[in-house]
Amino acid sequence: MPTVAFAAIEKNFSTSRLGHGRLNAQISTQLPKGDPVWGHDMHEHNVRRARDGFADWEYGLLAASAVEWFGARAVSLTPEGKPVTGISGFQLTPDRSAGVDENADLDAVAVIGSDQWAGEAPPDVAELLNAVAARGGVVGGICAGTLALARAGMFEKAKHTSNGRDWINGHEAGYAGDLNYQDVPHAVADGKIVSAPGSAPGTFTLAFLKTLYPERSSDLAQMRTLFAREYAEAS
Repeated sequence: MPTVAFAAIEKNFSTSRLGHGRLNAQISTQLPKGDPVWGHDMHEHNVRRARDGFADWEYGLLAASAVEWFGARAVSLTPEGKPVTGISGFQLTPDRSAGVDENADLDAVAVIGSDQWAGEAPPDVAELLNAVAARGGVVGGICAGTLALARAGMFEKAKHTSNGRDWINGHEAGYAGDLNYQDVPHAVADGKIVSAPGSAPGTFTLAFLKTLYPERSSDLAQMRTLFAREYAEAS
């Protein structure tokens, strides 16, 4: 049985962090076998997600940015609360399991990519994703993690993207909202739903945090400028 990981972020408006004037918050990450999932709360941002063989690069920038720029606190989870290993070989020991009752504090959840989401017996995290969405939280998915969102019906009324139109339909033919697919190389945010191909962790981070922290437009603009400068100067 594959293990899935998630990350949670809790946002606290009352304090600052490291002298940067950032808001303090808690971020938790949880990894299952395959892809990770992140959760986030408008007052306490929680992020959860991950599976064995999960794509390490897809959640690192998001989690670290949420903590450093927005004062979030991150915690980790896996479906069964067991350790999971990323593609890098690094092991993540979760703080919680992926149970809905155990994660009632999540304001957002991000599902991280892993081949196991596209496997024959992928983890079922629909209940958690729908619970977060029902309370107005942000639900995101990147790479194969977008399959978990498709299966949960997150794309039925939301524009979205993934690793390619043919790719997502090849794994979830006729999923609800397939006509809302956007064939673009960057993240797509529609309402509280955020999605991205596995090659776009940067725009996924920006879109996710913008959706989660709409009041922090100035910080987000600065972050975008820093990201853009890296590629501009490298080219």
